[in-house]
This record gives sequence, structure tokens and C-alpha cells, in this order.
Amino acid sequence: MAIGILRRGEEAQGVSGRYVERQKVSQKAQASDGSSVYQAAGDLYLVTGARPAPQALAALPPAAATLVGREAQAAEVLALLDPRATGPAATLVTGPAGVGKTALALHSAHAAIGLGWFPGGVLFAPLHGYDGQGEASVEQVLAALLRALGVPGEDVPAGGAERLGLFRSELGRRGAEQGPVLLLADDAGHMGQVQALVPTHLGHRLLVTSRRTLAALPARLVSLGELDAAAGAELIAGGLLLARPGDLRPAAEPEALAELVAFCGRLPLALRVIAALLVSDPGLPLATLVADLADARGRLSQLVHDESGGEDDDELREGGSTRAGHDGLAVRAAFELSYRRLDSGPARLFRLFTVNPGSDLSTVSAAALTGTTPRTARRFLAALAAHSLLAEQPVGADRWRMHDLIRLYGTELSEADPQERRTALGRLLDHYLTTAAAGRRSVSNSRSSKAPAAGVRQRFQGWADAMAWLDAERENLVASVPLALSAGLFSVAGGLGGSVTEYLRERHYAEEALDVARMALEAARRTANRKDEASATNNLAVSLAGAGHLEEAVRTYRQALELREEVGDHAGRLVTLNNLGVELLNMGRTDEAITALTEAMELSSGDPGAEGRAHSNLGRALAAAGRTDDAIDAYDQAIALYRASGHRRGEAETLDHLGRLCRHNRWFDQAIALHTRSLEIWREIDDPVGEAYAWHNLALALSVTERYEEAIEAHTRDMEMCQEQRHLRGQAVALNGLAHVLVAAGRHLEALDRAEAAIALSKDLGDRQLEGVALSNLGAALLWTGRPNEAIAAHEEDLRIATEEDDRASQASAWNQLGRAYRVLHRHAEAIRAYRLAFTLFGEVEDFRSTATAMLGLGMALTEAGRPEDAIEFYEAAANLFTALGETDAAAKAETYRAAAASAGSKPTESTDVD
Repeated sequence: MAIGILRRGEEAQGVSGRYVERQKVSQKAQASDGSSVYQAAGDLYLVTGARPAPQALAALPPAAATLVGREAQAAEVLALLDPRATGPAATLVTGPAGVGKTALALHSAHAAIGLGWFPGGVLFAPLHGYDGQGEASVEQVLAALLRALGVPGEDVPAGGAERLGLFRSELGRRGAEQGPVLLLADDAGHMGQVQALVPTHLGHRLLVTSRRTLAALPARLVSLGELDAAAGAELIAGGLLLARPGDLRPAAEPEALAELVAFCGRLPLALRVIAALLVSDPGLPLATLVADLADARGRLSQLVHDESGGEDDDELREGGSTRAGHDGLAVRAAFELSYRRLDSGPARLFRLFTVNPGSDLSTVSAAALTGTTPRTARRFLAALAAHSLLAEQPVGADRWRMHDLIRLYGTELSEADPQERRTALGRLLDHYLTTAAAGRRSVSNSRSSKAPAAGVRQRFQGWADAMAWLDAERENLVASVPLALSAGLFSVAGGLGGSVTEYLRERHYAEEALDVARMALEAARRTANRKDEASATNNLAVSLAGAGHLEEAVRTYRQALELREEVGDHAGRLVTLNNLGVELLNMGRTDEAITALTEAMELSSGDPGAEGRAHSNLGRALAAAGRTDDAIDAYDQAIALYRASGHRRGEAETLDHLGRLCRHNRWFDQAIALHTRSLEIWREIDDPVGEAYAWHNLALALSVTERYEEAIEAHTRDMEMCQEQRHLRGQAVALNGLAHVLVAAGRHLEALDRAEAAIALSKDLGDRQLEGVALSNLGAALLWTGRPNEAIAAHEEDLRIATEEDDRASQASAWNQLGRAYRVLHRHAEAIRAYRLAFTLFGEVEDFRSTATAMLGLGMALTEAGRPEDAIEFYEAAANLFTALGETDAAAKAETYRAAAASAGSKPTESTDVD
């Protein structure tokens, strides 16, 4: 894994794009059959493979070895999952907690996969509908599913409706390309969590589990109740005989076995816990366990279940009910008996496990929670797993989960000793605080190539190691900030919030980053530490900008500057000035950006790394203002400073910025050399995202020097690297660049293919600007393949998009392309009008080379319309403008056309156009 800069302000055929920083991590496992398993977000996975329906599914939780007493329901669910079957696309497995809904769903999903029904992949989404810490919202679920389907974080829309639209589009595309997809949505709390997930594409299937019937969901309902007595006995006996084939207790004590089944309410979860207790104590008579269960009956009043998910469920979670039900009796008794048979160490960990705010807990975090070593903690966790009180998911992951009902029971136990719970919470939060801070430092050091301080033990081995830990702990870290705040641990909440917010921005979780940043600022204010408040305010401004709240971000940066000046935080003020300047530049407020960045440069004196950043940012602002010489000086100084401080990433970025400036000024040899050097650095520091960015810039420089084959190779490398990083917008930009250079190289059919692919991808992303560029490339390719009417349709659609987006540069380009197409069809009046509009708009946006090109086209259109005398002035104007731009060859061609028009000579041909 690596970190880098993705597309940040590059143009494709005269239309500016915008790039944002991002980081991408790919967590992938290879199954024995050649299939691939990707971890998309937390515990959400996508399985795809070289062959349909992979058999080794590390992502989809394993099914039980046998499914007892559910043969009829399993056959029914399997039939409903058949992609060829008619009827609803969704199936809902419902019933009370612990009844075996998930077991049935997993069994059926694995069976369907084994039949090869879902070559498009399998998604598993735990919805935590009855999680005491809060359910997953439909927006969070859609965002995670989109990432599972390959959509990068920064390309996930902010709005729920937009996410839903893109999700359905991605599912439709995957269905068309690879085949049906199965989505298993486990533990839905209400219909709102799953209604948006119902497939609209033929063949896809949704399998939902929920305690509620979700009557309004368009799904086939499969209801589960308790097992019959024989199946209940078989479940317990089967568990004992599987562990020890010679275990004689089930056969020797049939009456006790029947009583155990009755006391468990024939609920599968409780029956499995009983079997685990008996397996863990092979000498325990069944009759003794029966007596224990009978004694516990009066303590089950708060485990009452209502299948509809009404008042009983609420009371169960709140612990306020005094009523007892049969199902609740069995579950509570099983949990209580399991806990009573634990040794003191595992019992203490069981009580404290629910102190953790997330849905899972790592072994190392469990050690921090209990104040033990990781090895001891794992022994305790394994003991709890043996009693079916939690499970390692997946096996070997060192991450552990509890069923929601067991968590409720554990919470009750821990709340009986508030002091023990608060002490454990302090240890856990301190672990998250210090480890997240270490991850933050590791990421920072890897970016700057800064060596760790002498004598300081490193928690992580570089950027990839740190980001892997942060990814795995994301849910816990995010939830720990409000937990610390509510517990009055304000310094912990503020410090942890700062580290977590920076990580979330790295991963483009903009909304979560903003929420955490607000909480971190609140915590800092509670500490009355003005320096911390200033830092948290700056952090909030960065998060506001990342979430698209630009004006509010600028106001917040200014507040941070005032606070930092008040407390005399020189280094912090420098950071905020740089951030403010970049944001102003991104908003087009160039003069204000230059002012802020100049002040930052002056403040940074003496710190090479900070000076390098200030000079690089100032160079960008000066270039945007048209102050080319000043921008070059700033970039040169930035490169020297970055080299002095060993900041390789900063050096590579600045080389790319300088290369783009050189290309803009048509200093192509210098641009190619700079992008080539940048590419070398990105490779040296193993940053594939930065390398893709450099390949793109290099391709553009090669293309304008007519080194088309090299440009095609560079664009292809860019596209392949973006595909490897699953960066869809980067792929679309690369496809557009490739289509454009293929047209220039005369490979028009290939250009058509790339342009059409770019259009499809841009539509999936909802990126209108990229779609317009792709339509322009498509129109050019169509014109060269003798399809001018279709070319006009493409350019008209490009023009419509540019007009809707109020993009005057793109409007000018579309009119210019329309002029060429109209000329081919001898639609002279329309061509003349199109060229006039093109050169007027190009002049307004100060694109003078394109202005000259449009004037030349207008002269040709007038000549072809039989008006050579009117064409002369436009040929002269084009020649003069080309001469002023230093383009002598183009100027000479324009002069040739002027002379021909003056002497009423032959018409210039299409092949002599200047692109």
C-alpha cells in the first residue's frame, strides 16, 4: 500500500479537471480456486473470482457444519435465491433473537454459491439493527457497498439519493458484465435499512435477516420459530459427539437432555451455548446442568422477545422490563450459566468486553482493556469463544465479536461495578489515543522520509502498517471520541479526535471526519486550553473544506489564525496560513491566496520542510495569476528546500506542478524532463497513486509534441495503475486522454472504443465535466470515421452539458468542434456561426491559442462558403496571434491561407486544420 496525490487540477483537451488528494488501501485475499476476496470497509466484503461461485469464501462467514431442524426452510430459501426464478428479488428470514436466522441465511448463501448462481460476487453487510451502540444507517451501508463494488471513497456521493443511484448503476453494470450478485444483509432493525438495497437488476438477489417482519418490504417472508424437541436434542447431542465421538452423556441421560432442550426454549443460540458448556466440561452430568438452569429461571425477566420488535425489544435493551418470557428465559439462563463456569480471568474480560464502543475488539485492545498481555488476553478470548460467548471473525484475524444479546448481558454485568468499568474504559481509550497518535506520526514520517527520533520505539513499520491498523480500528476509533467526551475525558477526546480526523480525511470519509472534528473542538474547548482549541479549529476547517463547505472553511481558518496569534503559536499559524491559502486558491480567489501564502513563506524561514510547502503552494497561486517567472522561482526554491529536508513526496509533487507550468507555456522538453523525474521519485518511494498522476502529466506533454506512441503508452500505464488502485475517476481521466491521443495518432476505431468507455464510466460516477470531455473525444473520432451526423450529436450533447455547468471554456471547445463537423457536411452558415461563438468564448477565457485556431477555422468556413474576401481578416488575425504566441509554423499556415483567399485560390482542405 502507498499514499500519494491523485489528479489535482489537470486539463484534458482544453477542459480543466480537478484533482483531490486521496489514499487507497487494497485488502485482498486469494482463495485456493483463484478467486479474490476484498475487504471494502470494516466487516463488509466483496468476493469475486476466476470461476463462478467460489468455494473458499474467507469473507463470507462460514456456515455451520450441519443445519439441524431447518431442512424445509433451507430448501425454501435456496429456491428463492435462484437467479432464474420468478417472483421477488428479496427474501426476508425473520424470527426472534437467537433463533438461527443468520445460520440459515449463511447455509443458503453458501449452497447457492456452490451451485454457481452468483458469478458477479457476494456482499455481506452486518446492519447492527439491534446493536446497543447504534445501527448502521442506510447512507453508511450504501457508502460501504459502493466501496465494496470498487468505487473509491472520494467518488462516493454525499447524498443518500445519489449514493442509491450509483449503487444501482454499479450493480447493474456488474450484473451485465459478470453475472448476478448476492447481497446478504444481516440483522436489519427496520425497513429503512434495507428498502434501498432491493435489487432492480434481473438476477441479483437480496437475503435479509431481521427480528421484525418488515411487512412493507417487497420480499418473500420465511419465518423461523424454535426448533422442535427432537431437533433441539439433536443439536446439543450433535455438538457433543462432534467434539468427542465417544461422549455417552446424551444417550445415558435422555430425560435430562430433553429437560435441557425445554429450559432453553428450543432456541438454537441457547442450545449451542449449552453444548459448548458440556463440551468444555466433559465430566459434567447433564442432570447437574439441568438443576443449574432450573435455579436460574427467576432471573430471566428482562430477556423477553417480541417478534414484531415492539416494546419488549426496547425494554430488553434498556433493562427496564420485569416480565419473563419463554424465549428470554432460555437465552438468559444459558448466558448466566456460561458466565458462572468461567475462570476469573475470562469472566472479567467478558464483563469488560462491552466497554469497547465498536462491534468488534482486537486481541491487543482486549489486553489494554484488561491490563494484561496480548498472549494472556488471547487465552481469555479463546476461553470465551469455547463457551460460545463470542467468536473470532474471521478465524485467525485476531478480532472478536459478540452476538448482540450476549453483549446486552455482558453490559448488565459490567454496569454492576461502575468503578471497574470506568477504569477499564480509561485503559482502552488511552490505548486508542496513543496508538492512533503513533499511526499519525508514522504516516507523517513516511511522507517526508523523516527518520524516527533516536531511541524511540516504533509501533508501526511505515505508512502501510499504520493505515492497516487505522482501517481495522476505524469503527472503534470513531465511536471512542464521543464516548470519551461523554465520560468527561476531554483531553483524550480532543487528542484522539485529532488523529482520527486526519486518518478519516486520508481515506476520504469526509462526513465522518467533519463529525469527529466538531467533537474534538468541543473537547478542546472543555479543557480551556486555547492552544489545543486553535489546533482543533484548524482541524475543523480542513474537514469542512474536505466536505465541500468552502466558505465556512475559510471563516474557520481565520478563527484558527486569531487563536494561534493569541497564544503565540508560530508553527501552528504557519500551518493554518498554508491551509487557508490553498483553499482560497481552490475557490479561485487568487489574490487572497497569494497574500496568505506569501505570509506563510515569510513565517516558515528556518524550517526547510515548511518553507518547501509554502513555496510550492505559492508557486501554484502565482501560476494561476499568470505570474510565470515568479511561479518558477517559487517552485525552484520549493524543490531545493524539499531536497534539503528529505521530503521526497513534496519534491515529486512540485516537479509535477512545475512540469505542468512548462507545458502550459509550451516548453515541452522541460515539461517532459520534469514529469520523468517526478515519475522516478514516485517509483522510488513506492507510491502507485503518485506514479499514475505523473504518467498522466507525462502523457499530455508527449502528446502535444506529437510523440503519440509514447503518449499512448503513458496514458495506458496511467489507466492500468488507476484500475489497480480502483480509482474510477482516475480511470475516466486516463481513458479521455487516451481517446484524444488515439485520434491524433490516426487510430480512430480504438479512440471510439476508449471514448465510449469514458462516457459510460463518467455517467456511473455522475461526473458531468468528464462526460463532456469524453463526448468531445467521441465526436472527433466519429468525424474521422466518416460519421459526421453522429459527431454533431456528440458535440451538441457536450455543449449542453457545458452550458448547464456554466463552463465557458468547454462551451468554446464544443462550438469549435461543431464548426469542423458542419464544414464536412457543407453546412456553411452553421459552421460560420459556430466558429464565431468559439473564438469569442475562447477570448473571454483568455485561451489565445484556441482563439487563433477558431479564427483559422472561421476563415476556412467563409472561404468554403464562397466568401474569401471576408475570410482574409480572420486569417490575418490568426497569423498575428500565432506569431505573438511564438508558433511560427501555425502562423505560416494561416498566412498561406490568407494569400490563397486574397488571390481567390483553392480552398484549404480539412487536413490542414490546426488542432
